[in-house]
Amino acid sequence: MSLIQEALKRQQQEAEGKRQTPVQAVPPVQEPAMPPPAPAPKMAPPPPPVAPATPPAPAPEPPVKRSLKPQAPPPPPPPLPETVAAAAPATDSMAPHKALPQLAIMIGLIVILAGIAGAGIWFLVKQFTSPGVPTTTETPPVESTPVVAAPDPVTTPDPVAVTAPTTTIPPTPLVTPPVIPVTPVAVQAPRVVTVWPSISLSGIAGGGKTGSAILNGDIIGVGETISGVRLLEIRNRGVELEYKGERRFILVGGSTQ
Repeated sequence: MSLIQEALKRQQQEAEGKRQTPVQAVPPVQEPAMPPPAPAPKMAPPPPPVAPATPPAPAPEPPVKRSLKPQAPPPPPPPLPETVAAAAPATDSMAPHKALPQLAIMIGLIVILAGIAGAGIWFLVKQFTSPGVPTTTETPPVESTPVVAAPDPVTTPDPVAVTAPTTTIPPTPLVTPPVIPVTPVAVQAPRVVTVWPSISLSGIAGGGKTGSAILNGDIIGVGETISGVRLLEIRNRGVELEYKGERRFILVGGSTQ
């Protein structure tokens, strides 16, 4: 900043001198080059934390001189109330009474166990040392039953094997069954169906063996034939015809087909 101020002062002084001197061509004033800005000062790192100062060690206390005089005993405890003092002897006196039953029970158990063990040992010793004595077992009385003599055994003679006489059985003769003649079955010849010619009946006249009929438009008398068909008889409302041994009855207005 000081350099800039000095440069401004110089410019002001030069301007005042120019006003006093005659006007001349003023050469261009060259401003001094601005110096580069100074670099920013670097921040110094913060100082390390300072450890707290340790407090000074306390001064050692002077040793206490122990007196060789005996210390006074502590004061006695306050006296208990009369009720508590009276109850204490009672509990002390009851303790032996409570222990007596327990002691008696234990002694009784020991005596019982000792007796059982002694009896067992005595029984074992006696069993091994005493000679074998036959033991008698009491049997219940049995009612006496009358003794019945058993009958003498019946001796049966041994059966004698009897050999049966051997008989030869003659072989049975073979019987041949009689031959039954088979009657041949008569085979019927197939029936031939007779095909009649077409004969139509238009009318009749007369009756019985006398008369005539109109067959296929022709007048045919009884006993006459047409197309191989013979007129046999004239009946009521019709005629009887014959063709190759087969007879047929047709009505008026009918035909053989």
